[in-house]
Amino acid sequence: MQTIEMIRKENQHLAPREIFQKQIAEQFQHFAENKDFIILILSENIIPENQQIKKYSKTVKKQMNDEIQISILTTYGQEIEPYITDLSVMIQGIIQSYVQVLLFTGSNEIII
Repeated sequence: MQTIEMIRKENQHLAPREIFQKQIAEQFQHFAENKDFIILILSENIIPENQQIKKYSKTVKKQMNDEIQISILTTYGQEIEPYITDLSVMIQGIIQSYVQVLLFTGSNEIII
């Protein structure tokens, strides 16, 4: 999976909104490619029992939150800062809902 920062650097010629779309699309692609593994982890309830996986999961969630906030600020400017936490939570909720569609239906494609 390309990091969000790499996507930002490789697509500097695009508008911030288009870069943000590419970053989200990359996340969906990553989930689609690792669908079976993710379903296994979720179905086996491994995360609460394995401290290493739990710690890694928290780190990834924090990184995703930070990157989404950076992308929102880059896309919409500093005037959005008072609402950044709310916007980040909403976007993450939307992403999570689409990931569930990817994981638990026959669909392997989400068009952004």
